[in-house]
Amino acid sequence: MTPPGQSRERASATARQRNRDGQPPRRLPVLLAHESADEPDHQRLTAVFRGTVDPLAAHRTVLDVVTRTGALIKAVRQAHSYAERARAQLQGLAQAERLTELAESAAERQR
Repeated sequence: MTPPGQSRERASATARQRNRDGQPPRRLPVLLAHESADEPDHQRLTAVFRGTVDPLAAHRTVLDVVTRTGALIKAVRQAHSYAERARAQLQGLAQAERLTELAESAAERQR
């Protein structure tokens, strides 16, 4: 997943640097998985973040932990909750329909 406005090469370099620095990726499902993981999964994710795991194995590990912890489902629910709150706050504002579409689009986007 490449952040908007950033080349794939730059995003990869940033991700590798963050891994070397021991920082987890900045994606909500991964952060939620890291937060709720049991000790073995926490250690697996930490190894991935440190860059000591082969990239393909790292991807599989993260996907497995994100799935097992329910973090992806939790992240989707959280996104929809934020969109619903945004829709409620937009009631009565000028151009509310366009802004509501933006909130819905953000919650529905998948990569």
